[in-house]
Amino acid sequence: MTDCQVTGQIVHMRKLSKKIMFVDILASSDGGHESRKTAVFKFWTLPPDTWSRCNRGTDKLHVGDIVQFYGLSEVDDADSMLSAQDYKILSLWRDISDGKPFVPIPPPSGDMPQPHEADHGDSNRASTIQPCKFFVNTGKCDTVGCPYRHDTCREVLKANRSCYVKERLEKRVLVHEAEFEGSADLSSASKRSEKFAEWIVSTYGEEYLSSGIILDVAGGRGDLAFELAVKRGFNCQIVDPRPQKLKRWQQKYLKKNVGVQAPVHHTKMFNKDFLLSVGLQPQQVHLIIGMHPDEATEVIVDTGLHHAIPVSLVPCCVFSANFPHRRLANGDVPRSLPQFIEYLKEKSVLIQHQSLPFVG
Repeated sequence: MTDCQVTGQIVHMRKLSKKIMFVDILASSDGGHESRKTAVFKFWTLPPDTWSRCNRGTDKLHVGDIVQFYGLSEVDDADSMLSAQDYKILSLWRDISDGKPFVPIPPPSGDMPQPHEADHGDSNRASTIQPCKFFVNTGKCDTVGCPYRHDTCREVLKANRSCYVKERLEKRVLVHEAEFEGSADLSSASKRSEKFAEWIVSTYGEEYLSSGIILDVAGGRGDLAFELAVKRGFNCQIVDPRPQKLKRWQQKYLKKNVGVQAPVHHTKMFNKDFLLSVGLQPQQVHLIIGMHPDEATEVIVDTGLHHAIPVSLVPCCVFSANFPHRRLANGDVPRSLPQFIEYLKEKSVLIQHQSLPFVG
């Protein structure tokens, strides 16, 4: 580690949790050349008030601000990464922008082959557009007029997918290492349904859960419902328009345990009228849960608040483009997961946030 300082304009910010934040800066050299650098705030190593200082009050950091960062750089990455220890705001974007909003500049998705001209026509323009994560994951995208890149070249698509998976894994592990520093109990993503089920039982108790229905919204393949209904005997029912597809080990478990059946599956979308549509009274439902419920996240919370039904979920994707009306109390649009969680918490003082010891 070596002491250094970097001065430049903040072009992008990623707040992964209250433990860590990445601030991307465009810094100018003496020759006028601009280079992109990243200041990393590892809040667990800094004074206790650092997170509040960065995110609230007169020293709050905003995209567009000109800031001088002080910290340490690792020798083998000194050209791009700074472990921030302190900072000084030189000028605020609002003071130099004439009221115009600053448009964030996301980081590049990584080093990968550029698309062929045959795929996009203008390869220079295409290389500046981020790849569509839906197309990267599935090879298709149903979004009309999607503004992101759809690489049809097999080599490029494979590189995009590898880069996307690597970035997501690094982010997940980094966040949880920060939240559970020094803990040996951090489980892999393959154990998340089992660990979430254990947390649900320990939080609400077997007696309460056994006396009513648990709805697993957007349950997908039904891993969480399988843990609660099949392995623990609760009346946990899946709500997902996609049909359930048991894994091989789950099929073997059902064959071995005669008399045990797979969870009830409602092949419907979950919305504010769901309970009425399936003939359920709110008092029959004792808990609504969701493991990465995607677009259904907010309606789960709203339904729970409206009918006074407890809710427990692990949010994932924000889908901010699909819900442009969302606003935080301070007027910001919740685009990142931490912002989305804060948006949900602002719906009621009863909503709490807790980190669970698994990745994903």
